[in-house]
Amino acid sequence: MQVVQTNRQEQMFVSRQRGTQTNLKSEGGVPKMKQITVLMFVALAVIVMACAPAPTPAPTAAPPTAAPQATTAPTAAPQSNEPYKIGLLISLSGPVAAPAGEIRDGAMLEVERINSAGGINGHPIQLIIEDDGSDVTKGVTGLTKLVKQDNVLAVMGPLYADLNAPMDQMAEKEKFPIVHTDPNLAEAVNTKYKNNTFIFSTVQPPPLLATATLEALKVKGYKKAIVMADNVPPMPAALEAMVKAAPAAGIQLVVLSDTWGNADMDLTPQATKAKDAAAKEKPDALVLLTNGVSGVAFMKGMQQIGFKLPIIGAPPFGIAPTLMMGGDMVNGVVFPASKVLDPQALADSDPQKAVALEIAKRFEAKYKYPIGQLSASGADAINLIALALKTSGPDRAKLRDALEKTSGYVGLGGIFNYKPDDHDGVTVQSQAIYEIKGGQFKLISLVK
Repeated sequence: MQVVQTNRQEQMFVSRQRGTQTNLKSEGGVPKMKQITVLMFVALAVIVMACAPAPTPAPTAAPPTAAPQATTAPTAAPQSNEPYKIGLLISLSGPVAAPAGEIRDGAMLEVERINSAGGINGHPIQLIIEDDGSDVTKGVTGLTKLVKQDNVLAVMGPLYADLNAPMDQMAEKEKFPIVHTDPNLAEAVNTKYKNNTFIFSTVQPPPLLATATLEALKVKGYKKAIVMADNVPPMPAALEAMVKAAPAAGIQLVVLSDTWGNADMDLTPQATKAKDAAAKEKPDALVLLTNGVSGVAFMKGMQQIGFKLPIIGAPPFGIAPTLMMGGDMVNGVVFPASKVLDPQALADSDPQKAVALEIAKRFEAKYKYPIGQLSASGADAINLIALALKTSGPDRAKLRDALEKTSGYVGLGGIFNYKPDDHDGVTVQSQAIYEIKGGQFKLISLVK
């Protein structure tokens, strides 16, 4: 597998911990030892030529016919088996580094598989990773490098949601496809894809997330719930969609406006607001539209103030840090996510079962922790791009067109069917309902 990472510490980590070959670009001139060796061979050639008889003059060759000048293309066609470059912009440092590492691992797992099987039409995939540091300025700088210096064909990422907007804007301006590993901005702000033609996603959009969360409440028999959400897209949009859909689902929601960000680790004040509201409203459950790391922080706050209420989480609860950081405290948490978290519980007739089982087995064998919602997104993103590259070749515009024609691809996040007006490509039936039991994600129902 060919991987380029520009964060030096991360290069060392991947090489040492993952056993993955890391290819770094070299700078500078020819090493001194090589220069000496070349001079020795030149001197020897002069001596041999001086001792040899004069050669018979060869007929003068006709000057070659000049080839017509090539038309400038958006991306240069690789020669022979030159690698197809794909960029990954992800947080290897900063507030969301812990969960973001799963996206990287899922992507690298599939790059390794594809390359070991001969690559894409003989071309290996070269995954070039840029650390956005959970920072917009650093992320835009990294994205610019990927697009204009490394000349990648497509970009995956990010997890740091504030980067969605500048990434999407650059993609439309520079005409390169982005495959989001987090719900993309186009859907989160309810705009049409006619203005975001280069933007794709591997994750369910906010309306589907809302529907699946309401289904989780119904599965548990809950009729009334307090709902709180972080301020990180797409959760505000998911909350809005959930409020609109709740009456038809027969569920009463009590929405609290208190919120938090990814960097907030003491959520005791928000937990206190929930406790006060629960004393008044008498709800059946508390819905936390946030990621697993923040969810654990919220539950720690609940413990500190002696507040207990069943928790319904969001899909980003389905990550390894939720289990590692939450321990016994997260047992009993229910949340919707893709089917990859407990594939052995799927029916044999489910087309995603065999795919999920195979990838989950390879993932855990390599990384020594179970595959999750985010690592599945990383794997899906690479595989969708690789599938499109088989027909598009190394051309960004043709790759975009090939992605949009994806039909019936059985992935981890669902069965993908992209269309001109749908670059999410999955339905709510791609989701399942899980409960954390004994430190494991256990499937308890499918979303219908």
